[in-house]
Amino acid sequence: MDKKLYHSVVVCTKDRREDIKNFLYSLIAQKRKADELLIVDASEQEKGIESDVRKIVSGHIDLVKYYKTKPNLAYQKNFAISKLDMECRVVSFFDDDVVLEPDYLSSVMDVFENDENKNIGGITGKISNAKDTGREFIKKLFCLYSSDKGRILKSGFNVRNLDNTNESVFIQWMPGGMSSYRKEIFDELAFDEYYSRNGAGREDIDFSFKVSQRYKLLFIPEAVLEHKESNISRISEKQFGYIQVIERYYFIRRNMDRFINKLIFFWSILGVVIINFLSILLIRKEFKSRIQRLIGNIKGLKHCFFNKL
Repeated sequence: MDKKLYHSVVVCTKDRREDIKNFLYSLIAQKRKADELLIVDASEQEKGIESDVRKIVSGHIDLVKYYKTKPNLAYQKNFAISKLDMECRVVSFFDDDVVLEPDYLSSVMDVFENDENKNIGGITGKISNAKDTGREFIKKLFCLYSSDKGRILKSGFNVRNLDNTNESVFIQWMPGGMSSYRKEIFDELAFDEYYSRNGAGREDIDFSFKVSQRYKLLFIPEAVLEHKESNISRISEKQFGYIQVIERYYFIRRNMDRFINKLIFFWSILGVVIINFLSILLIRKEFKSRIQRLIGNIKGLKHCFFNKL
């Protein structure tokens, strides 16, 4: 096999002009350059993103493609896959609000290129500024949390627990904002566009979990980025609460369609409701946001019981 694999980078964006510029500056500072860059832009407010992209990466990346599409993240990713160069062998997806450390791409590509049997289908890295969400006891009680690393729980909820780890770990899912895959995987699988109908989704968890049934997924601590968590183009708290329920239930129906998993899922959602309710009572600064999440949770439960997913 050729030792040096052709590597494409995909960024799906929406109205985040300054965020994507910061990402691009970190991309061109990589010790190993991408061979191809695809920007799939669903912006409705921001203008001039294409010119910024081409100005920043000019002379650093040989092939740059820019497309405008509708705002649906799973659709944008599928669209990007259809436009990849025929030479592409590895494709990396990044959120538009991350900043890569200089070794990120070289660390990922070294692993792929040394995996001659192609056992590894996907690779993700470390988030340098990851936050500890706390409340582990109550989350464990309701099957929302585990000390396992990179696992999908029986409830359909996912745990990460990787960002304080300095060892490579085989995992069951990868976040869409920092995931690299062998291109041939997309001959078999695509992102499920149901997940993005409500403004955001879990298409990354669903897709990577399916990949983990066929290939190995690997976390490597050498590939590091910072997630800036832009406030632009975020869904509302009510939408978030709604998605917490219906898209997890959809995931269960698609991937773990057994009575016991459904039962554990609803037990977990009870835990989500209780956590949101306790936050309303005990954490003043979260009062308004948690009320909205709780309303979204209740709306989502109603949808699960009375509508077909």
